Amino acid sequence: MARNSSGGSEVLMSESGGEKFRSVGGDTVSVEIRETERFAPQGIAHDLEPTRKLPVHPDLASLVRTAKGAVKDRLAGNRIYRAFDECGIVFIHVPKNAGSSIVRALYGDQETGHRTARFVKAIAPDKFERYRVFAAIRNPRKRFVSAFQYLKFSAELEPDIRFRDNHFASIADFPTFMRRFNGDSRFREIMLGWTHFREQTQYICDDAGRLLVDYLVAVERLDDGWAMLEPTLGLSLNIPRKNASPRAVVEDKTDWAIVDDIYTADMRLWERVMQSPVGLAHRAGVMPVKRV
Repeated sequence: MARNSSGGSEVLMSESGGEKFRSVGGDTVSVEIRETERFAPQGIAHDLEPTRKLPVHPDLASLVRTAKGAVKDRLAGNRIYRAFDECGIVFIHVPKNAGSSIVRALYGDQETGHRTARFVKAIAPDKFERYRVFAAIRNPRKRFVSAFQYLKFSAELEPDIRFRDNHFASIADFPTFMRRFNGDSRFREIMLGWTHFREQTQYICDDAGRLLVDYLVAVERLDDGWAMLEPTLGLSLNIPRKNASPRAVVEDKTDWAIVDDIYTADMRLWERVMQSPVGLAHRAGVMPVKRV
């Protein structure tokens, strides 16, 4: 271990390069994201939100399933949100961002689904206002690769398997997928309409691109970020990794131009979160995360 000083605080550097904090004077480690900072997503919202019309969706069957699921939630008295009451925390589960592990650690066997912050705020406003709301964010390129890997090789849920069978039959690997994604606009539209490829900002921002969750933790710094977030949330949890997809073979010559353009807002937001030494951000007006 080697000691470095950062902002007047003692930092222990592990041999692997990870930062562990101790004996610090309560200085803030989370970056603040102000309301004036906008990360407007390019895509369309696919949730059936009570105050909005249904959007045009490239996969009508998926839209119908989403609509039926939302109506079922309401008829059941928002039963999937009872987990929020038991835990006192609202977690917005962005696909392929270690969310399954966090959901299990927080709520046990209760699933909350891949609901957007807008949707949860609309259908359960009391819980959204009363409890701490947080989400995880990931490097958009890595998340994009992980989404492909899951759908092609690891899909377990029936809708994902059906989607794979309909659209991935002729795709053998990630380079083939990227060539199709870049060259076929219709295929690209279908992919971007599916849950796992939707922009992260669609899940955690409002229509104007303002951050809706109280806290964001970077997947790449999940252990450090969660350790700092635990005292603020009042929880101490072990987050095992679940649903990890096999690593894709990404060629150096991969053309990321279209992907980077689509996920520009995601990249900007992820980079803001990564400005924190432990990969944490808090929304302006809520309690900042401090070193303990």
